Amino acid sequence: MKTNTSANSAAPVDSATVIIARDAGDLEILLVRRNDKQEFMGGYFVFPGGLVDPQDCDPDLWENHCLPVSAMPGLMIQEPALPGPAARGLFMAAIRETFEESGILLAVPECGAPLDFTDADAAARFKAYRTRLHGGEVSLKDIAAKEGLRFAPGSLIPYAHWITPASQPLRFDTRFFLAMLPEGQQAAHDDDELTEALWLNPGVALDMNRTGKISLAPPTLKTVEEISCFQDARQLWAAAMQREIFPVLPEPFKENGCLGVKLPHDPEYSLDDFKRPPRPGETSRIVRRDGIWSLVKK
Repeated sequence: MKTNTSANSAAPVDSATVIIARDAGDLEILLVRRNDKQEFMGGYFVFPGGLVDPQDCDPDLWENHCLPVSAMPGLMIQEPALPGPAARGLFMAAIRETFEESGILLAVPECGAPLDFTDADAAARFKAYRTRLHGGEVSLKDIAAKEGLRFAPGSLIPYAHWITPASQPLRFDTRFFLAMLPEGQQAAHDDDELTEALWLNPGVALDMNRTGKISLAPPTLKTVEEISCFQDARQLWAAAMQREIFPVLPEPFKENGCLGVKLPHDPEYSLDDFKRPPRPGETSRIVRRDGIWSLVKK
């Protein structure tokens, strides 16, 4: 996820992140480690993603270089009031950032066959595109034109919507999407913003966070916990299709010397515009103890 100086303003900056899932005996999700030098969440494992770029909102990109979708993009992310360019930009940022950070490209050739990165020539060619895209030397439209591709926003379904608390110097308004790993592709971190990529069963990821083997950022941690109840990617996808999404603005608190955040369904959450009904038995707080974020129940 790239950051910029505009993220220091009071208003959160639009961004998108993608939960990539696959079946490998059991359900696995892709987690990538942010470079320790990154200003935001350095060293933490997160899902691939980043800021919306103005080019992501280009109507020509959506209309002429994407597969058609069955609904307006605002409706697709359950935000009908969101302007069309902003909604389109979230989908395209999700596709672009996922490609830049993990090498996974949610697109298909116009001939209809899947992209095959197991082919050495194709893998080398798209690796070069990825580097140049990250450096601003090419755009998604350039890649689509050169390779005869159509991007696939319909392969993304909304999963969650998190907003950074107002107390933080860097704030993001992040829509989480879910996608399945395309056949013939594999993940590889970019060795720049990211230093590691892991496919992990959600339950294993929670255990590794609990024991300090990896560090999960708070929104990632809660999302991984939610996903851990599913047995396979098909079950996860079916549940996500029925999921009703509400914005989550964590409410910071401090207790017994530990920092934490209350989630909107916590019984003591006090931000009326975001408050949700309590969910008895579910974790509703994320607390930092001994350098590890943990989920707790109230």
